[in-house]
Amino acid sequence: MNTNLRNMVLRSFIFRETALMLSDAPESRKSPLNIAGENLTGFRLGNAPLRGSNLADVNLYQADLAGADLRGANLHRSYLAKANLQNTRMEEICLAEATLEGALLTGSNLTDADLWRANLRSAILTEARLPGACLAEANLSDANLRNTALQYARLAEANLRGALMERADLRCADLQAADLRSATLCRANLSQTKFQQADLRGADLQHATLRQTDMWRADLAGADLQESDLCQATLMGAGTVRAILWKADLSGADLACARLNRAILRDANLENADLTGADLSHADLLGAKGLKAEQLAGAGSLYRTKLNRGLRRYLKKYYPRLFRSAAGADNA
Repeated sequence: MNTNLRNMVLRSFIFRETALMLSDAPESRKSPLNIAGENLTGFRLGNAPLRGSNLADVNLYQADLAGADLRGANLHRSYLAKANLQNTRMEEICLAEATLEGALLTGSNLTDADLWRANLRSAILTEARLPGACLAEANLSDANLRNTALQYARLAEANLRGALMERADLRCADLQAADLRSATLCRANLSQTKFQQADLRGADLQHATLRQTDMWRADLAGADLQESDLCQATLMGAGTVRAILWKADLSGADLACARLNRAILRDANLENADLTGADLSHADLLGAKGLKAEQLAGAGSLYRTKLNRGLRRYLKKYYPRLFRSAAGADNA
């Protein structure tokens, strides 16, 4: 059978089966579609009732599935590059190892979806809903996740390099060891999110909410966190070299052994923050609020740190070791 004829037969079959699903026929006559491994390139399946269907390994390149019902469907390893999946119902769908590069998923519902190791590079997921979704080891580099709901989503070891996540809701999400280099997370809600050992170098986190977030040993070198809310956050052992924390709220934060050298903490709120063993060499702490001598007394280094005059004078007198470089040189 030639390709054109095969496509005609396949289209006719899909149309007949989906029409049956929408009809008043007895439930015993209705069954989920099984077209695993088929080539449906460019097919138009918008608003189709495909709930529970088997579409594993199907080629849906540039297919139109806008508004379709794919709840609980199996699209394992399917190819959906540049497909239109706007406003599609995909709760509990299996898209593990699927390719959705450049796909349009605006407004789609992917609650509890399985997207393990899926390729979503440059995909558009604005205002999509993915609470509880599994995106572990997925490729979301350069994806648009603006205003996307990702509460409790599992994104451990995911690639989010350069992703746009402005105003995204990632409360309680798991981003352990994720790659978020140069990602935009400004005004995102990241409360109680797990960022342990995540790579956030150069990320934009301006005005983000990071209350009680765990950033143990995360790399925030060069990240912009100005005016962000890090109240009671854990940054123990985190690397914040040259990070911008101007006017950030770090009250009650755990910064023990954090690498804050050359960080800008000017006008930041450091009330009750734990700075034990923190490297604050060359950091700018001018105008920091709630900062007490007792907090800085336990720091690892204040070599060439910019401090308010009164604090500097007191610490220089009673804790001169803090102002020595690793080589033992003193600074005035």
